[in-house]
Amino acid sequence: MDDGLTVGAEGLINRWGDRDNTRLFFRPALYGDDERSKRLSAASAPGVGRRELETVEWLRGPVCARIVDRIASAALPAGRYETDPAASAPGVVASVAGKLGLDEDPAVLYLQLLVLPRPTDRGIRTWNGWTAARHQEAAAALVARGLVVEDKRDRAGRQVFLPGGWAPAPKKFYQPIEVWKADLLGLRLRYGGRVEDMLPLPTRTLPELFAEGWARVEAGEGPR
Repeated sequence: MDDGLTVGAEGLINRWGDRDNTRLFFRPALYGDDERSKRLSAASAPGVGRRELETVEWLRGPVCARIVDRIASAALPAGRYETDPAASAPGVVASVAGKLGLDEDPAVLYLQLLVLPRPTDRGIRTWNGWTAARHQEAAAALVARGLVVEDKRDRAGRQVFLPGGWAPAPKKFYQPIEVWKADLLGLRLRYGGRVEDMLPLPTRTLPELFAEGWARVEAGEGPR
């Protein structure tokens, strides 16, 4: 089935002889506020195609537009990463450092641990251009202040964590995460505090996310 906007494809026959669920695909450029699009949205709401449609709506929405505008603005210095707040949100880093009495490196790492869904040791060193020794020094400063805790956790890829609860993920393509971060990232925890879904689409640009995470800490709503 192909009506221009929506393409429906029957599932393939699996090894048990059953046909997998029908899949729906969309052409984002043709999706909008017309009646056909509204009917599609209503029909997809209960199940089939809902995730795909949400992606289409996100691509046409304000968050994606702000991300595209930021990329087009070339505000990020050449060769740097948005995931490094020293490059993408230097004002927030300065606020963290000043309020908590930290040097810049620990302030940067604290922000990354606060808001990034997967701040692995390898990722942090790549994004920040840090050596292992520099990373460890920043982490040790946060541990000494009681802002993070040292631990070993399955599939985390790091040694320091925000205080508070930890949400494990039973499936490899789900991301285990600190409980405090779930609400910030729009991730709903289920069945006893486990991650039972993939990370949702972004609700903010990364500079906005760093600012929001720090604002919550300043308001007394930080991890503990």
